[in-house]
Amino acid sequence: MHGAVTGWYPYPFLDVATIGFADSVRNSAVVLVIGVAIAAVLTILDRRLPSLVRDRPRAERPAATVSGIAGASD
Repeated sequence: MHGAVTGWYPYPFLDVATIGFADSVRNSAVVLVIGVAIAAVLTILDRRLPSLVRDRPRAERPAATVSGIAGASD
């Protein structure tokens, strides 16, 4: 919308006037696919790498409180 109003696009790969509508849509799709791929890789790593809190014995975990802050008094 910004580019349509001002004629200036902050991202050259979205400049419809210069590269055309089809190329702009394609470039947007590529950016979306890259973002989804990065999110998928990070999700897989999060599930496979050990969690420091999850792997600790129950007695060593910080106690949860109503306020969400461990050790806080009401």
